[in-house]
Amino acid sequence: MLRSPSLASLRALRTPPQAFPRRLRPCASVAPAIPRRTALALLVAPLAAPALAGDPPPPQPLLVRLGPDDPDAFTYGSVAAAVEAAEAGAVVTIAAGYYAGRLILSRPVTLAAADAEGKVVLEHSTVNPYEATLQVESPGCVLRGLTLRHASPSVASNNCVLVRGGAALTLERCALSSATGSGLGCEGGVVTARSCSLSGCRLHGAALYGDLGGESSGESTLEGCTMEGNGGHGVLLRDGVAAALRNCVVEKNGLFGVEAVDSTLTLVGCTVRSNRRGAVRLERGRGYDAEANALDGALFVTDQIAENAWRARGAGL
Repeated sequence: MLRSPSLASLRALRTPPQAFPRRLRPCASVAPAIPRRTALALLVAPLAAPALAGDPPPPQPLLVRLGPDDPDAFTYGSVAAAVEAAEAGAVVTIAAGYYAGRLILSRPVTLAAADAEGKVVLEHSTVNPYEATLQVESPGCVLRGLTLRHASPSVASNNCVLVRGGAALTLERCALSSATGSGLGCEGGVVTARSCSLSGCRLHGAALYGDLGGESSGESTLEGCTMEGNGGHGVLLRDGVAAALRNCVVEKNGLFGVEAVDSTLTLVGCTVRSNRRGAVRLERGRGYDAEANALDGALFVTDQIAENAWRARGAGL
């Protein structure tokens, strides 16, 4: 007859847990610091914040590269962290999706959409004043194929993208808008924008200023761009800045299509129409050049000599 084992015998069979010897005790691993790289791959986690209506869903964990052909991969929690890790000359390629947060480019860096068919939205909406969605503090910076949005309760210097003095930015196929200010702001820097939309802003599509001394560090260029439906001017030039608009469409803005005060303006092959106050306003100009434009609306010039020169160049009136 078989007997069931007693409780005491079962306890005797139990083996007490063994502690790890001191030298074998497991410890938490510490990830080594990753130095800045000119070419590395990034993994961006999806955002918890919901996207705006009509935006693509937040990105799933997708490969985002610094350097499109680099096989190395590193993970970061945000685009800002990737930018901070990038050395001068790096190219940050961002997967389609919605990204919230503010970016500051203090070194020459390129931010580019990974897929021309996808949509990369970078947005910064804040209660803090004087915070642009993207601030450029270095020459040699590039934005390519991005949509940038902005809201900040600033009284002055209220811009979606702001280029500081001494900095230089090239934008290609980008869309900029601000619910509180201007799309593109430049204060003493140089901007080159190609095939961009600077539209739907509360203030100006582009507001370009010279430096604190009232001088320009170089000519800014808007080529093939659209400035439409802004509450202020399509393009505002002031304080010694030099700018050229080529083959642009400037329409349906709340003030003038283009206003240039104490500045140098070149306007070539542009269509300026249906702006509430008029097509172009020129005041205390340092130089004007115009050719083959279609201007629909009043032209206001405070300098008669400049007006005669403007008309003689074929401004389109």
